[in-house]
Amino acid sequence: GIPHATQINITLLRQHACNMLHATHKQWVQILELQSLRQGDILHASIIKGASYTWNSIVKAIDNLRMGFQV
Repeated sequence: GIPHATQINITLLRQHACNMLHATHKQWVQILELQSLRQGDILHASIIKGASYTWNSIVKAIDNLRMGFQV
């Protein structure tokens, strides 16, 4: 049901955030960072008006994502 889908979504967002922290050689990571990451890392990012859906989704879920990461 819905709670299961929400957990799957959070899991996918964590995978994206992990890639942004550790797989900086990936082209999609470089593009998102150039377009949206002003300074610092993904765990300290903020929502940007006009940014991609993927970016803003990761940022919106940042509190959930922080629980699984240590920087």
